[in-house]
Amino acid sequence: MQVLFRFFVLCAFVLAGCSPTFDNHGYIPAVEDVAALRVGVDDKTTVAEAIGRPTSTGVLNEDGWYYIRTTVRNFTYNEPEVVERELLAISFDRNDRVRNIETLTLADGRIVDLNRRVTELPVRGPTFWQQLIGSLGNITADQLIQ
Repeated sequence: MQVLFRFFVLCAFVLAGCSPTFDNHGYIPAVEDVAALRVGVDDKTTVAEAIGRPTSTGVLNEDGWYYIRTTVRNFTYNEPEVVERELLAISFDRNDRVRNIETLTLADGRIVDLNRRVTELPVRGPTFWQQLIGSLGNITADQLIQ
């Protein structure tokens, strides 16, 4: 009886170890709070009071506020996979009034292929001593005197 119990406990641990885990990162305000914002009326101060300040802003200036929430699935030894992403973008005009409110999801994104250019080793070329000796023939007596 005890062997059977240990077997079931071991099976439960194995199955629990194979179940995926989900990590949530970031913050998106509630839909009702975002719906209460009015384009052309609200400004940065009222937006910050209603839904809070963002974790990201525009790169060159603060004309855009970005709220981002991501869900990542981790499963055994596989690479983590982003299964859900939501982005709320609020842009402002020159007077800091809300110009546009836009919500984007993972389906709206684009995959960007990175080109990894790696120098292969070993790199062959003249050594320090070869460069030094090679440059001696290029110096004239006039250059040494000056």
